[in-house]
Formats: sequence, structure tokens, C-alpha cells
Amino acid sequence: MLLALFAGYAGTFVGGATATGAILGHLALGLVVLAFAGRAGGLSDPLGLGSAGRYLPVALLVSALASGFASPVPRAGRSGMVVAILLVLLIPIVARGFAANRHRTTAAVSLVVAGVAAFALVSWLGGASARPSLPLGHHGLLAWWLAVLLPLTLLPAVGPREGRTRWHIGLGLVAAVLGLGALVASRSAAGLAAVAIEAGVAIFWVRDPRVRRGLGFAALALALALAPRGLAILSGNDPSAAARQVYWKAGLAGWTERPLLGWGPGATPWTISRFLVPIPGANPPGEAVGELHALPLTIGYELGLAGLLLAAAGAFAFGRERVREEREAPDPLRRAGLLGLLGGAVGALGSGAWSVSALPVAALLAAGAALAPNLNRPVSPGRGAAGLSRAVALAALVLLAPLDFAHWSYDRAIGTDRARSIAALDAAVAADPSFGLYGARRAAYRTRDPETDAEDALRAAQAAGDVAPLWLLAGELGVETHRSWSGAALDRACRAAPFDGLAPWLRLRAEPEPTDAVSVAARALLAEPLLLRSVDGPGGEELRRAAVARIERLSGVESGWRRALVLAATREPAETQEPGGGISFLTFGAESPTGSFSLHWFRRLPWGAYLGGIAIRSDSGDGAKMPAATRLPTTSAALFSSADCRLGDPATTFELTRP
Repeated sequence: MLLALFAGYAGTFVGGATATGAILGHLALGLVVLAFAGRAGGLSDPLGLGSAGRYLPVALLVSALASGFASPVPRAGRSGMVVAILLVLLIPIVARGFAANRHRTTAAVSLVVAGVAAFALVSWLGGASARPSLPLGHHGLLAWWLAVLLPLTLLPAVGPREGRTRWHIGLGLVAAVLGLGALVASRSAAGLAAVAIEAGVAIFWVRDPRVRRGLGFAALALALALAPRGLAILSGNDPSAAARQVYWKAGLAGWTERPLLGWGPGATPWTISRFLVPIPGANPPGEAVGELHALPLTIGYELGLAGLLLAAAGAFAFGRERVREEREAPDPLRRAGLLGLLGGAVGALGSGAWSVSALPVAALLAAGAALAPNLNRPVSPGRGAAGLSRAVALAALVLLAPLDFAHWSYDRAIGTDRARSIAALDAAVAADPSFGLYGARRAAYRTRDPETDAEDALRAAQAAGDVAPLWLLAGELGVETHRSWSGAALDRACRAAPFDGLAPWLRLRAEPEPTDAVSVAARALLAEPLLLRSVDGPGGEELRRAAVARIERLSGVESGWRRALVLAATREPAETQEPGGGISFLTFGAESPTGSFSLHWFRRLPWGAYLGGIAIRSDSGDGAKMPAATRLPTTSAALFSSADCRLGDPATTFELTRP
């Protein structure tokens, strides 16, 4: 039931971002602990880590708490840490469930996997997505989830015959075929590599020669399927690999700045922008990077070296104890669980999206299966241990209640009239004041006097770390109210989103004035040529001509693009036929389900409205036909490397950089 709930809705990429999904998930985890804590065994070593490792989970919790206390964005990981505690408490409960009736339980897992895989394939064949991704929401997430669960899925078909029926065998085979088919169709390199390694390791654990031959064939076929992608990566022709290198470099840069305790649990999406050095042509303008695409790097970035070492030590201790138990008393259920965890570890090298809670729940089931054979005898944990588990679960639900209420209020504010939306946002801010998105949305409504709205927007941006749209909003409202900090806010927006053109354009009107206005205007036009037709262009025609002249002499931009910009700047816009019409807006903070900063950075539903914008003439001439220079792979990334909104160092812009 947990697996179906989280994979079908509460733990998916979009479903988990809804208040309903989040609340259902939290209640499910907490209530299961409250209901079954008495059957989970004692708390002295609930994960079976042995005498040397039993204190590692507590040490990791203490390290994570210290990291969160020192974090510049302590709110980022508050919900995630509480959920992680519930997941750890659930592992021995799930293990007891597997031990009670392994055939029925593994058949239930196979049924859920078959349903998810079938839904993914049908929706893909129906044109819902380019690759199988639903219901989890992304092909990489689906592949990772399937890789963890496929060994357990296949167990009813290839496990010991005792206790199995033809129904068990048929269900296991159908589920495995559907799951493997969905994974192969996803074309996820990490997912295919994970299952290939699982199959290769399983060969040494299976005695049936027919099954061994089948596993060997599967491992070879998956390895061959990976070959074209591997060659593309090695040759440097894989755009996904080029983008991942940007994320990994940013993660390492951030980790080295705070090596011991990191930036705090859950801080990656809120802080990574300050370290990203995007590459034109590889990273699109306005990209919302929500994770580093490598779980070990994410742990190091967020929890520091201490957290990474403790997490690695805990995983090693768990695996060591299970392997020792396997040598003493071989068991196919334990092997399936360990293989699933191995596949999850391989998949985690290509994804760090554990905020999508369907993934840790899948890992929870695999860990419970690996632990289950050691719990064949009934265990009475005692009232003290069971009571402590229940007290922790109850405290977790109490801590999550105001955060969930704020989330529910935020969802109520979407798609309703202005008055109700503002009232719902007021409730969200009151219940969870340190969650910057709520305050920013309210400030964007401009419900108070202009100075108060500007200060609210600034506080929201500060609480959220380095989220560019929130700093843009604060800067825009600061410009409108002539706040002394407006220039600093927009400089921070430029650092967080180097390929954005609106922040430097607004910076021209901010206080204090920029030291090199021509450079700032040139950077804005490189990132957004439509600003040539800005209605209230700062500095007038003289500044615009000077900026175009500066761009005309740049060697870091293609000459054809520069000539097109000069031509667009010299043409006058056509006369509009509508009295007072012909005006549109270049907006920021506008969202869609596929490109949402709320979804990627805050795990909240996309909003129907934008945060702000700049008025331009609709008949914007040739500028409307030009791509931004930031979208061309021949553009020099150094042009956008300045710590403020100016162009980068001219001495470094003459050599073109390519991904």
C-alpha cells in the first residue's frame, strides 16, 4: 500500500508537490509507525548494523541537525529530515512484514510494479511523453524506481518453489517483463547500467542454470543497449552529460566552500545557483536546477564531509551484516533486497532527486526485504521501545502539521479570485513564515503599500537563498520604491541567473547606479534582444546605441548574430494600428508544468501568474526573430561570469568556449 500510494501519487514529481499528496504521504508514514511499532523489534539496533554500526543512524541524525542549524537556509530541509526519520523507523516494520509472509508480500510488490510499468508504457505509446515517465513524472526517476524493485518483482517467478503457486509465478514474470520493457524504453543510462549490474551479480547467486543463462543474456543485452549512449558521452556529443558536468562542478565548488557541515539538508535547490557556471548551448536561460544528478555529491554538498562519511559508513555496515548473514544462511529474499539496493546505489550516481519520495520508499522496501530473513522468529520489542517509536512518529506528525497547513493554504491560493488568493497566502505565510515562496507570491500581488511589499519581497528572497526569480521580484519592487538595496538585489539575481536579461535591464534603474551602464545594457541585450523595444528603456536611445556598439565589437559572440542585432537596433518599429495598444510583457516567474521554478526549487505546484515583467512594444521587429546569444554554443560563457550585472572581463571574452 505504501509503494502504490507513493508511486501512484503522493511521492511522484508532481503529485508530491501538491498539498494533498504531501499530507497523504506524511499521514501514511506516521500512521504505519504508530500502528505497527509494537511488531518492529527493539530500537537498540533496528537496522541490524551490528555492534560497531548501531549508533551510526543516531550520529548521522546529529550531524544533519548540526548542518541544518548552521545552514543559511534552515527551512529548506525541515520537512525532509522529519520524513527521513519516519522512513528509518519503517525499515524494521517493513522487514517484519516480509518475514511474516514473503510470498504474499513479494506478489503484492510485483502487482504494484506491473501496474506502474503498464501505465508508463500505455501513456508513452499514447503520446503523453517522449519517453515512459508517468506516473513518477520523469523517465530517469521511473528507471531508478524500477531498478530498485525489479529483483523483488522477479522473485515470485524464480524463487524457491515451496509456497509458490502458478499465480505467483505468472505475476512475477509479467511484472518483470513490463518493468524491464518500461526501463529499456526510458533509455536512462543510469537505470540500464543499474539493472545490468544487478543481473551480472545475480548470476553468482542463482543455481538454476536456465535462470543464470537468462540473467547473463539480460546483462549482455543491457550492456549493448548502453553502448551508443556511452560512446556519445565519451566523444563529448551528449548534451545531457555536458549539462551534468556543470551541475557536478557547481556541487564541488559549493562543497569546498563549506566542507565539514555543508549547506544544510535540502539546501541544494535554494543555494546551488551561486556556484553554477552555465555554458551557452548546454544550459538554457532560466534553468531551474533542483538537484545535482548525483546523490553522493548531493549528500556531501548538503551535509558536508561528516554527513557523507557517516552515510557511507551506515550503508557499508548494513551491507556487511547482510552479506555475513547470507554466508551463514542463504536466502533469496535477502539477495533480492540487496540487489535492489545495489541497483539503487548505481542509479544514485546519476540522480539525487530524493525529494521525490517514491524513490526512498522503494529503497525502504528493498532494505526491509534484505533485513527480513533475520527476523523469522517473533520478537517482542517491549513497551518502552514501541512507545518511543510511537512518540517519535507522533512528534513528527505534529512538526509537519503547520508546514502541511501552509502548503494546503498555498494550493488554495492557486486558480481562485484575487481576494481569496491573498487570504490563503496570508494564512500560508503565518503558518510557515520562513518559506520564501509564500511571501514572494504575496508581495507580487502588491497588496500593501509599495514600501512594505518591497521589504516583504526582500525578506522572502533572503529566506530562499539564491533563487533568481525571487531576487528579481525584490529588485523590481525596490526599483519602483527607490530602495537603497535594489541594486544589490538585482546583482544577486544576475549571479543566480547569469543568462537572464531582465535583471541587468532593471539594474540600470536601480540604486546605486551601475558603474558601467553600457556594459550592463549590453549584457541585457545579449541575453534578451527583445529589450531593444522596451517601452521605458532606461538611459534612452543613447544608452541603447552605445550598448549595441559595445556588442558589435565583442569577439565572444558570432559575427552573424552581432550584425543581426545591429540591423534590428537600426530599424524603427512599425506603427501600431490599435490606439494605445501594441504592448506586451517580457515576464519573469512565469511557469508551466514542464518549466517551473516553484516545482523544481520549492516542490510546490506551478502558479498561473508571473511575478513581474518589462513592457515592450509588441511589433518588436527583427529582435523577435533572434535567439538570445546565450542559446548559441559558440557564445563565450565568460561574458556572463561577472559578480554583478556587467559583462565579464573583456580580457577573457576573445576566446570562444564550447561545451
